[in-house]
Order: sequence, then structure tokens, then C-alpha cells
Amino acid sequence: MFPQLTDVWASVYAQIIIMLFIFALGIPALINQISLPEYIMRIRTQRRVTNRWLVYIPALVLIAFFSSFVLRFLHPCNHESLGEILCWVAALMMISAPLGIAIITIFIVKKSNIYATIADLERLSISDRPPNPTSPNPSEFRTSSNQPRKNPMTSSSSNTHNKPTFIVTDIIEDLIFIGGNAESGKDKQVVINSLKRIIEIKVNADYKGEEFTSLLRKFPDIVLGIKKGNEDDFKLIIKTLNVIIDLGKTNTNDYIAATDSLRRISIVAIGLDYINCVREVLALKIPNLVFDIGAEGLKSNPSLASEALNQLDTMYEEDLSGRCSNDTMSLYLGLIAHFWGGNEGMKMMGRRAYDSFLKSNKNIKAAFDIALDHHLGVSNFETYSCLSKLGKAKGVIKEKED
Repeated sequence: MFPQLTDVWASVYAQIIIMLFIFALGIPALINQISLPEYIMRIRTQRRVTNRWLVYIPALVLIAFFSSFVLRFLHPCNHESLGEILCWVAALMMISAPLGIAIITIFIVKKSNIYATIADLERLSISDRPPNPTSPNPSEFRTSSNQPRKNPMTSSSSNTHNKPTFIVTDIIEDLIFIGGNAESGKDKQVVINSLKRIIEIKVNADYKGEEFTSLLRKFPDIVLGIKKGNEDDFKLIIKTLNVIIDLGKTNTNDYIAATDSLRRISIVAIGLDYINCVREVLALKIPNLVFDIGAEGLKSNPSLASEALNQLDTMYEEDLSGRCSNDTMSLYLGLIAHFWGGNEGMKMMGRRAYDSFLKSNKNIKAAFDIALDHHLGVSNFETYSCLSKLGKAKGVIKEKED
């Protein structure tokens, strides 16, 4: 005989409902914490995206309580028992809530991983409305009390062109933080591609050249941070920084910040022997970067340094018309001095480059003065010393001028 709805069984049903309630509240959160890295959980909690699963919990609890009421009606009176079919119905109703919780939990874990977190942050990182400065969490700001903010990430480029957009800086910093902690390969590349899309949207809207300055200086942390990136990661972040470089706004803060970040990345790439990555930077033909790559390459990769020297030679010849010729000339002559101060092979290349430099520069004394002032002005004392030694060896600089 099947159980009667006595006080004892009513108590059992109540206990089951309470257990389901506790299970519904606690297990999804526990699985979420176990399945996600600590840094992802921290970001999701900070940005209030972790609690989305709570939306499903009231429904599950209602199912459980609804089951208890139905079970009550399945017992029409105390002296009658449940039939076999109704017993199966009762059993199915009792397991429906935990089964639903299990399914929802799997869904939550799948959707709350690193890629979903990156997508959430990307969606919140840029808006056509300014963030509320009084809000403790910029990701939660709204344009009005009952109107959610619009999301330019889902708009077409034609809709965002020339329209004002606002960058939520600290959310983009969260993306950079995730990138620095993420595993090399796909995880880092998802972050970098997300940042690239954010930059492109802003650039195609109302970009002024100073919106990303502080963020661009942190971009190298993605591949140089806690977990180093692989060669593909380096290539991708170089391409992302090129979005700013290709605009050609050389006097903007963003351009300068992007150049500094490319310098950091290139120097590390030389040490890691990511030569193709470094060549992509050389191809940008930015004199400062070519010089830094050449000077650093002399320490571990002379072949790469030679490429940089040839690149500067070509750029110097092209710049003789007057555009930034003094800066390019100073860098070229400085790199020649580095070669001249190296071993015999490097010194030979330095001599050849110096002879070529003499053919295109009639006032070598003035060239040395300009180059010395340039490198001293940017606190490049090592190059200043190399230039002084070269000038003295060639009789251009007298000993009393040291």
C-alpha cells in the first residue's frame, strides 16, 4: 500500500521542499565558482553579471512549492492511498525541480565561461550615452530610470559613424586584466579581438586621438603579463595597435602610446625569437621603433639589427626632403654608432653605413651635433656615448667637447 498523507508524510514533503530551496540557491553558485577561474569570478562579481542565474531560481522554487500543493490534492483524504499512476506522477513532480536545477546549472556554467564574460564586458565597454559618474558600477548605468542604454556593439558601422560614443575605461581595463591572466592561444586572442572591435567602433565614430591613451599603454600586459602569449598572440596585438598607427595621427597621445606599446612588445619578441612579429613592426616604418629594434637586435639577433639599419638608411634617404629628416637622421646616425662600437663584423657594417651617410650629408659636424642633442634630450645616454666615440674616432668631435 502506498503512503497516506499523514502528518509524518506531510512533514517529509515539507523537508523535501526546503532541501530543494537550499539546493536551488546554493548549488548553481557553487558549481559556478568551481568551474570558473578566480579572476573571471572576480570580474563577473564586480560587474554584476554573476547573478544572472538568480533569475531562474524563483521559477524553480515555485515549481517545488507547486509540486507540494499538487501532492496535497493527490491525497484526497487520509484513509485512501495513491494509485500506481498517481504515485508515478507524484514521483516525477518531486524530481522535476532538482532536474530543472541541474539543467539550468549546466547552462549557467556553459554561458558563464571566459568567452561569455568577454562578450559581456565588450557589450558594456562602449555606449552612445555617457556613464553616470555617481554610479559605483559603470556597467550598470542607464540613460534614464526606465530606458536601458543603447549598445553600439550591435549597431552597423553606418549607424555609428560620426555619432558620439563613450568609452567605459575601467571595463576595458577588465578585459586587459582577463587577457593577461588568460591562457595563450584562443583565450588571449578572443580578448585581443574584442579590444580591436572596440577601438574600430570608436575610430569610426567621433575619435579624437586621446580616448585610449592610458589603455593602449596597458595592452602589452596581455602578452607580457602573468601568462605570456605565443607568437600568434603577439602578431594579433600588433595588428590591433596598428589600427591606431594606420590613422597617421602622429601627434596624438594615442599614437604615442601605441608606439610605446609596440616598442615594449618588439623588444620582448626579439628575446623570444618571434622574428616575424618584429618584422611586422619594422614594416610600419616608424623611425623610433626601427632604431630601438636595431639597437636591441645587436645584443641577440645581429641579422635583425642589420635589417633595421637598412630600413633606417632607406627612410633617411626618403626623408631628406625635410619631413622629420633631423629626427630620422639622428636615429640613423645613432644606430650606425652602435654598429661601429660592436665586434669586427658589426663595425664593418657600421663603416659601410657611415660612408653611405657621408655621401648624402655634406655637413657631418652639424649632423653629429644634432644627433647628440637629440639622444641627450631623450635620455638615451648609451647612444650618446656611442656617438661621441664614433665622432672622436672620425675626428668630427674634439676631445675637449666631451
